[in-house]
Amino acid sequence: MVHLPAVAQGGGDCGSKDDTTDPAVCPTPSGRPWGDLCGGRGGFAWEEAEQEEPEQCDPREEDDPPGVAVGDHVVVVNAAKLGLSEKRLDTKNYYKHSGYPGGLKTVGLREQIATHPDRVIRAAVWGMLPHNKLGRQLIKRLKVYGGAEHPHTAQTPEPVAK
Repeated sequence: MVHLPAVAQGGGDCGSKDDTTDPAVCPTPSGRPWGDLCGGRGGFAWEEAEQEEPEQCDPREEDDPPGVAVGDHVVVVNAAKLGLSEKRLDTKNYYKHSGYPGGLKTVGLREQIATHPDRVIRAAVWGMLPHNKLGRQLIKRLKVYGGAEHPHTAQTPEPVAK
């Protein structure tokens, strides 16, 4: 049996039987805040994604083990307000396949922003993360919303300065 440090297990005394606080509202065991709030500032998509991705990986402390997801959550609002060039809106495509012959579906970036703007940011950030177990754990900490409102106000995410 592998014993991970309390930080990796989500340890601490949050959610214990004698504690009346909600485990979802407890701060992270290392004392860091729950997450950061990033807003769609009208910048280009790659600039937005670069602004959000390092928040999940980079500011590692000395006692954080490598290969364990211990970063903050990132909440992105106003994902529909990305500033993209007209050429990029017309040429970028997203592909998915149903698994059946002839089941390739293509969605243009303009249509994707109109219907699911959160998927554009999520795909850009996912392209920068490692495509393994660690990357899948990190992408779960990314919360993207097309509008200005989000359901994470109870966790009091701190706005990220540009």
